[in-house]
Amino acid sequence: MGRICLSENGNEKNAILSVEVEIENGSNSNDTLTVNNELISFDGKIVAKSAKKITVATGQTTKFTADLTVHHPQLWTLDHPRLYQLKTTVWQAGKVIDETTTRNYLLGNPLSSRQISSHRFRPRR
Repeated sequence: MGRICLSENGNEKNAILSVEVEIENGSNSNDTLTVNNELISFDGKIVAKSAKKITVATGQTTKFTADLTVHHPQLWTLDHPRLYQLKTTVWQAGKVIDETTTRNYLLGNPLSSRQISSHRFRPRR
């Protein structure tokens, strides 16, 4: 299972997290799966979730996007670096067959960074 997470339109009222999920079926039969996404706040509460039932043909890969809307998000800033966890669980016939949790942030304001790198190079003699 692969995932890509993008936060869009983040503000103090709402933020949308688009989760792209890619699932490959390596089995010898078509699989009907349920994919759950849960966004968990820094204090452990589930603040958004989605569930999607999909069928993946034998030897095929399926991609889909799930949008999670977060109401009154705690946006990440330098003063308040709050991270969310995105938990994606794949179920088949009532059993968990894959699960991934990653840390994510919902960016409130654009960040710019200027860095200067100063190195002195002395060739070997």
